[in-house]
Amino acid sequence: MTPDQINQFKRGLDLFNSGEFYDCHEVLEALWEDLLGNEKRIVQGVLQIAVGFYHLRTGNLNGARSQLRKAAGKFETFPTPPDFPLDIPTLGAELNQIRNRLSAVDEPVPDVVNLPAPQLRLCI
Repeated sequence: MTPDQINQFKRGLDLFNSGEFYDCHEVLEALWEDLLGNEKRIVQGVLQIAVGFYHLRTGNLNGARSQLRKAAGKFETFPTPPDFPLDIPTLGAELNQIRNRLSAVDEPVPDVVNLPAPQLRLCI
């Protein structure tokens, strides 16, 4: 990613970390449109986590499960570029823990709807 793209990615991560999942999606989607290859797929995975948490916060358990499953698939299927500025293995592990918790419930109870989102930090 270019320095401008990294700054845009950081803006998206900052929004995610402050719980602004919809706004994070808007910022990262604009970045995603400009990327290619595995960088594009990895950013799409982060987008899907944001959408998943948006669904979770609004009580849409099935939507959250679906988006988080898709994100996990991106991280498992596509190699992370070596200079990608996010620790994808750690994020993938956290995502799997969250997915396991969501699979253990049948309805969006408060302790599930309010599960903490992973903290996404640049590692550059």
